[in-house]
Formats: sequence, structure tokens, C-alpha cells
Amino acid sequence: ASLHTPTSVYLCKPSYFCLRGRPGECPGGLRGVPCAKCRDGQTWSEGQCVDCGLSPVAWLSGILVGLAGLVAFYYIGNTEV
Repeated sequence: ASLHTPTSVYLCKPSYFCLRGRPGECPGGLRGVPCAKCRDGQTWSEGQCVDCGLSPVAWLSGILVGLAGLVAFYYIGNTEV
């Protein structure tokens, strides 16, 4: 429900966004109606909105793919036809 229409009812999808609370208040940093959006640059994780960022796994994967690409280009470029 919103602050201006506290008796309005909204369907929460997915259901874990139905965190209950007073009308007009969205816990966990959520916003919008029905409390289902994080601010720009944030994502929903572990019951709250958190800043987006690349995980160490993503960085490592990117580096490994880049190195594999360099090796492949080296061999392709130096192969005799």
C-alpha cells in the first residue's frame, strides 16, 4: 500500500518482496509499488538492496578468457599455410 492509499492491495510477485510494514514504507532499501525495485545500480541480495559490482569470479573468468584468446590468436597468426 502507498502512503496516500493505505487501504489499497497489491499483488507481490515474487512473494518474497511482500515484506510487510506500514503503508508507504519499503524495508530493505526497496522502493516502488509494491516495494519491488531497488535503486539504479543496486540489486536484491540476501534480503536487501546492495550495490552492483563484479565478483572476483567474474574478474578471474574474464582474465582467463582473455589469455586463452591471446594464445589462440598467437597460434593462428603463426601457423604456416
